[in-house]
Amino acid sequence: MPAGGATPEAATARVVALPTSDPGRAYAELRLAILAGGLLDRAYGYYTWRSGASFALLGIGLEAAFLLPAGLVSVSLSAALLAFGSVQVALIGHDAGHLAVFRSTRANWMLGWVCWSLVLGIGFWYWYDRHNRHHASTNDLAADPDLQWAGLVAYTDESLQTRPRRMRWLIRHQALLGPIYTLGLAFAFR
Repeated sequence: MPAGGATPEAATARVVALPTSDPGRAYAELRLAILAGGLLDRAYGYYTWRSGASFALLGIGLEAAFLLPAGLVSVSLSAALLAFGSVQVALIGHDAGHLAVFRSTRANWMLGWVCWSLVLGIGFWYWYDRHNRHHASTNDLAADPDLQWAGLVAYTDESLQTRPRRMRWLIRHQALLGPIYTLGLAFAFR
């Protein structure tokens, strides 16, 4: 049970009944409900095993790439381990960027720097700035940097009409092609 004796369900029940006439008061009550529910308590044990497992997967993928004989199965296995391990390390860095891992801002930033800059080769400060701009303007077509990375995605018919004709087939099939598009995100970040 989280600190304060309240269950997350109880905190959620209180959140539903918040008044909306005074946004300042609603925010204060929401914050108190979240704190009482223990939803912001540090999860050091979780991050210890999660970080260990993530870095281990990445390390095993690197080791497999260099030690296994070249072949379709070994290359596929190495690629899958490297891809999955990289994403898991990025998610640890993401949580550190949100100051969610440690109490200390400096410790979170150091972990974020290790995950993003040192291990993944994507500058932590670049990612941090971009991610904060994303959260400040989530799903705003003009301001969210995560929606501007390529002209291959459109969220409205109006935005589709602004794209060159040669791109429209790709955009119409974006739901199917999306996983392929995401393969290029690491290069877009760099």
